[in-house]
Order: sequence, then structure tokens, then C-alpha cells
Amino acid sequence: MRVIKKQQGFSLLEVMLVLVILVALGTLAISTMRSKMINVRLERTAEQMQQVTQSAVSYFIDNHMWPSEYLSFTTDGISTLAQEAYLPQSMLDDSNEFTSSWGTPYETKLSDSEGRQFLVRVDVGNESYASVLRGMLPMAYLDGTNVITSVNVPSYNYNNAQSVSHMGIYTLGACVPEPACPTGMKAQITTTPAGLAGITSVNSSGSTTPIQSFMAYAYGKSSKDKSPVSKPLLCPNQELTTGSCSGGETGNYWRACLSGTASGGEIVNFTEQKGTVKNHAIQILAMTNCVPEKNSSYTQFSKN
Repeated sequence: MRVIKKQQGFSLLEVMLVLVILVALGTLAISTMRSKMINVRLERTAEQMQQVTQSAVSYFIDNHMWPSEYLSFTTDGISTLAQEAYLPQSMLDDSNEFTSSWGTPYETKLSDSEGRQFLVRVDVGNESYASVLRGMLPMAYLDGTNVITSVNVPSYNYNNAQSVSHMGIYTLGACVPEPACPTGMKAQITTTPAGLAGITSVNSSGSTTPIQSFMAYAYGKSSKDKSPVSKPLLCPNQELTTGSCSGGETGNYWRACLSGTASGGEIVNFTEQKGTVKNHAIQILAMTNCVPEKNSSYTQFSKN
């Protein structure tokens, strides 16, 4: 006679324990996946906001103005960047807005009436997410669930670096045109000797002496006021017939001048005519750019 063994199944406690483990693993997996998805959205948002600020800087460099002049947040700046091909048109939705991963539009405005900063804002809908996004962006701050990042006028960036707008070689007494600067900025000039040949000083007795040092400088309205004007002050000993200026973006100019010190300590003001200096060939390098008005100052190469 066969003995049939009684088969035992899982107890209710074992089944419940397995279910609890499965639920815990599932919850952990879903939480991890959700966290990764949020991080991807945050990273994408940070990249897009930096893309907007970089495009705005490129626009400013090309046009000497920001893509929007509004002092309150609007989508106008984004539309301008897209229409002018600084941002791809494909980024705009049917409402002509650049929408973030959170379903909210990117908005822009100026920090003040002088346009010292261009601001970009997005609402991520959660203060914790906003705090994380702020850490991914330079010069960013929070306003509730909104993250706002900004970019300065290009010449304010990186230790107040001042990019050169124009650079050229000029002859003695030549007119250097003032560049057109945006609101809140002012033109400045840097000059330095670029080429000197056959220069010998003639002193009062008629003998020649070597020149020990040279200094290039720019005249504007006067020897003290270096602001560019339509008729800048002539260099010392410059002939009046050579003083006219024309052309240029603004109609204002500086005068490129040069002086030197002879071995005897005599100050030599070079001229376009032979006399004070014999057989000279003078070239002056002049660089002009735009700087913030509150920080504008003339270079150490300029004459006091």
C-alpha cells in the first residue's frame, strides 16, 4: 500500500513577505526612474537656459543691443532670437513660445533701463527642483518656483574684460573714429607707437640728438577732455590744413598723436612736416572699444 505524502504550500505569512519585498523593489525602481527623469529634465532646462543667454550675447555683439528691451518678463526676447536665427525656429511651439520640459515658457527681460543684464526665467513648479536647477546655472537665483539666470553686457564679463571693437594703424595726426556704443556704455581709445623710422630730434641749436622714449596718445575735445568730438584738437605743431575728419559711425573722432623725449631731456612733439624731426615715418596703433560708463577710463597709454 502506497503512502501518499501530504504536500505543503507557502504559508500566508511567506506569501505576504514576498509581496512586501516585491512592492519595495518596485517602489525603489519607480523612485529611481522618476529621479533620473527629473534630473534629465533639469539638465535639459539648464542647457536651454544657457543656450538662450549665449544666443542673447551673440545678438548683443552683432547688434549693440539686447533682443528685448522690456523691463518685465515676456517671451518677446525668445521670439526675436528665433526670428533672427540665433535660436532654431524648431524650438518654438504653436504659440511662438520656447517651452521648457516643465510645460512653461522661457521668458526674458532687462535688469534695468540701462540694460546692464539680460535675464532669463523659467517656472519649474517645485521649489526643490528649482533649488537644484539654480545650482546648475551661473549667476542664478530663485523667486519661488521660478529660476532666473542672467548674463552681463559682454564687456562686463570675466574680470571686466574689454573686447576691442576696432583696431587700426594710423599716421600722425590722423582721425580715429568713435565706435557706436549701446546705451549705458561709452567709447574709449588705447594708443601705442606701432612703427618709427629715421627719427632724430633737432634741438634749438640745430644739432641732432637721439630720442630715448616715445608715447602715443589721443586728443579729443581738448588735451584734458579726451571725449571724441567732430573736430578733435590738433596735435602740437600740426598744420591746420590737415585737421579735418569725415566718415565714421558717429561723426566723432580722436586725434592720434605722438611725443618723445630726447637724450637731453627735451620733449619732442612730432609733426607731419620736417623741421622738429627729420625724415620720420610714424605709425600709431589705435584700438577703440565700448565700456560701461561707470567704469570707463582712459588707458595708461593715453596722455594726461
